[in-house]
Formats: sequence, C-alpha cells, structure tokens
Amino acid sequence: MIKESRMTTANEPSDLWMTRFLRESEQQKMQLIREARKNNDIPLMNSISFHLAQRNQQHLIG
Repeated sequence: MIKESRMTTANEPSDLWMTRFLRESEQQKMQLIREARKNNDIPLMNSISFHLAQRNQQHLIG
C-alpha cells in the first residue's frame, strides 16, 4: 500500500521508495507522478526527474 507521496510501505525503509518506483509499470509511474504533483512535493518530483534521467542515460549506454 502506498503511503503519502513518498511511496513507502509500512515494512519498507523510506530510502527504497525510488527503487520501487523505477520497477513499477509506466502506467503506475505516471499515476505516482500525478500524486506527487497533486501534493506539490517538489523534492520528490526533483528526485523522480533525476532518477528517470539516469535510467534513460543507462539505456543509451547499454
């Protein structure tokens, strides 16, 4: 169950939320991004943007 905009569960450390986010389907990623925008969570949006850019760079390298 997703809790607040940090995408953590009761049994999951908060530092694993981005790993979990990146493993989600594209449709689920878009839903989580909409939730972060709705909550005006700027640090989370910045982190999502950074990690998606890193993922995209890895696809270009690989």
